[in-house]
Amino acid sequence: MPLLKFEISKEISRDIKLQFKDEIFLLFSEIMDTKTDHIGISIVEKNPMNLFLGRVSDSQYGIALVSINLRNGRTTEQKRKLSKELIKILKDRLNIPKENSYVVFTEHPGEDFHLDEVVLSDWEKNDDPL
Repeated sequence: MPLLKFEISKEISRDIKLQFKDEIFLLFSEIMDTKTDHIGISIVEKNPMNLFLGRVSDSQYGIALVSINLRNGRTTEQKRKLSKELIKILKDRLNIPKENSYVVFTEHPGEDFHLDEVVLSDWEKNDDPL
C-alpha cells in the first residue's frame, strides 16, 4: 500500500483537497502501474514557521515536503516521472513554486504493507494487490 504524505506550509480548502487527492490517486496508479484501492494519501497543513527547506529563503509561497513509502520493484524512471508530475501538480493546484517542493521515496518489501484482508507482495507490472 503506497502511502503518500504531503506536508504543506499553507491552508488548503476542502474542495482543492478533494480534487488534489483524486488527481494523485490517478497519477500514482498510471505511473506506478497499479490499482488505486490500496493507495493512502495524507495531507498535513503546517504553519509556515513549522516547515523549512534549505534551498528556500522566502517561504511565503509555501513549501511542500512529500514522503512516499512504496513497495520494492519500481524503476528509477517511474519514481522520477512521479516526482516531476507531483511537483507540477503542487505548483498548478496549490501555487507552490517548483523549487519549494521536495519528494523522498522510501522503499519496503511488500510484506511491510498490511490491509485487513491481505499482506501485499513486492510490486510487479500490471499490479492488482487486492
